[in-house]
Amino acid sequence: MPHRPPGDVNRAAHSATGASGGPDNRLLAMLLDQLAVEPGHRIREVGPGHLADQLAVLAGQTGTVVYGTGGWRADALAPYDRIVVTRPRWDLAPAWTRQLSDHGRLVVALRLRGGTHCVVFTGWRCLYSVTIRLCTPTPHNQLPHRGERRQVLDIPGERPVLTWDQDQTINPSRLGRHLGHPPGVSLWTGVTIEDGEELGQLWLWLAAREPGACGLAGGTGTWLAPLANPDGTPTLVEETTFAYLTRREPPPGCPGNPRRFEIGIAAYGPYADTLSARFANHVSLWRAAGNKHVGIAAYPLDGSPPLSYPPHISVIDRYRTRFVVG
Repeated sequence: MPHRPPGDVNRAAHSATGASGGPDNRLLAMLLDQLAVEPGHRIREVGPGHLADQLAVLAGQTGTVVYGTGGWRADALAPYDRIVVTRPRWDLAPAWTRQLSDHGRLVVALRLRGGTHCVVFTGWRCLYSVTIRLCTPTPHNQLPHRGERRQVLDIPGERPVLTWDQDQTINPSRLGRHLGHPPGVSLWTGVTIEDGEELGQLWLWLAAREPGACGLAGGTGTWLAPLANPDGTPTLVEETTFAYLTRREPPPGCPGNPRRFEIGIAAYGPYADTLSARFANHVSLWRAAGNKHVGIAAYPLDGSPPLSYPPHISVIDRYRTRFVVG
């Protein structure tokens, strides 16, 4: 378990070439920003050390940076003020919570319902999100994680990729016969967003309310309506029908920033009308809720997680952690 002792800010060169399996610089930058390092902090990077040099500079002469994927030494140097996990994870390791100080931060890119959500957790034993940002990994890093399922929807000239979790009853083979027969249903919501605006909170809103919430990426817009974000957009699947976010420029005469877009729903399958209307209603309710934070709580399954939850809450059990979204 390599570590940087206090005052050690030697700059090792880390690859940022973007080759398959290499570091995702967009993700690393977001994790570093959310970590909020201060001088004197004790920091653990769960990873090969891609952030170690920058962390050592931020922690200063009185700080300590430890990096690596595990081992006894991480426990020996705990507790840590900051723990950052530099690869997207589908579950949380119990050691990370155990090693966190009382007022520390655990920052992790959590794979949930087909999206990558950069979550700042705080707490002791039971963790609660403070902030959440959507981070869509670059394509070479969009590899399926243990517990995730992924399938290419084979359409001539399209080949979008559907990603969902193993606890969901989604069968993409049942969608295939409806995909090559556009136009399907397009329903525009009247809700506008700025170009580049994150849709992570909408994704989590859907995850908390819809058992078929997942993610769709890719496609060219040749057969299917273009995705709101080709790198990954919120999607709903119900039996043999699926619906996802699309976007277009606002109608002429619509006031506002010319870089704004209207978001809508594209749906395909026998229940396209019903599913698109329900999806559009979620979008309207989400926008009407303003900046209401959809949070994530993480309870270790070896503890005593709550047994009952209020409405509009989704309980997602992984191997080691119960995530409560809502």
